[in-house]
Amino acid sequence: ARDGGLLDLVLCNAAVTACARSQAWQASLSLLQTMSQGRVNPLPDRITMNSALNACATVAHWEKALHLLELQSGRRGLQPNTVSFNTVINACAKSEQWQEALHLLYTMEHDKRGPRPDLF
Repeated sequence: ARDGGLLDLVLCNAAVTACARSQAWQASLSLLQTMSQGRVNPLPDRITMNSALNACATVAHWEKALHLLELQSGRRGLQPNTVSFNTVINACAKSEQWQEALHLLYTMEHDKRGPRPDLF
């Protein structure tokens, strides 16, 4: 991307996923930021966001995961889905942030426009 060319979304999604699997969450978030700045056409999609959420969850960075979920909620066309919420709930659980996890579950249960919980 340093040459100013556009990166392919599929390639970027694969890279974000690979970073998540190797616990390289900083690299995953850095790539997400690069994509969000418009260096990729189209901009990040739900797969990109969920992969970045997973990168945070893998290393139990629940605050970063929660922040990304909030950003995702505010972007049209990128509304979080059940996978998004479950991933952040997982990050909270790994960090013993059960109140945050329950709050997310409550949000899913009571937000008529959002995703529905798939487990109890």
